[in-house]
Amino acid sequence: MEKAADLTRAHWQGRWRREDGYHSYDGCIPIVATTLELLREHGPTGPAFWRFGRDHREPLLDAIGNPRRDAALARGRQAEPRQPTARASVIGRGAHHQATPATLTALSV
Repeated sequence: MEKAADLTRAHWQGRWRREDGYHSYDGCIPIVATTLELLREHGPTGPAFWRFGRDHREPLLDAIGNPRRDAALARGRQAEPRQPTARASVIGRGAHHQATPATLTALSV
């Protein structure tokens, strides 16, 4: 498997995004390998899969994911200020004000 990883590196190796703290795999293919022996030992949901470029085996969903990117994106979403949406503004006006097409058009401009 090491030889296959070396020969295909250009297709799966991500680019480090230092400012964000994760590898970006945009345009790359996550190549994951296993053996029948590992599948028998750990089962299809156990740590039987090796993603090229990583130094350990893990469950399939972890192997094809990018947990550092997911964590960085979640931190970014938490840091963004909450902006009320146009729909929330219309709904927040109370039941006596109905959202009409003219109201929605004015809000979307």
